[in-house]
Amino acid sequence: MHILITTENCPNCRKLRNKLNATGLEFIELKIEENNAPAIISKLRTSNIFKTEMPILVKEMGDEWEEVECK
Repeated sequence: MHILITTENCPNCRKLRNKLNATGLEFIELKIEENNAPAIISKLRTSNIFKTEMPILVKEMGDEWEEVECK
């Protein structure tokens, strides 16, 4: 399963979400908010993903995430 990590009021996040919806890719969206940010960032770091600019598209690979390049 793909996971799209976004933030509120992010124009690039909206663009990618719309693009993914248009292509029919199944994904869930995780919005980084004050109460869940530490857990999401920790999961990214333990998966060796150090990107800080949103959006980030990842694919679940067992217990870890693998970043998917978006073009």
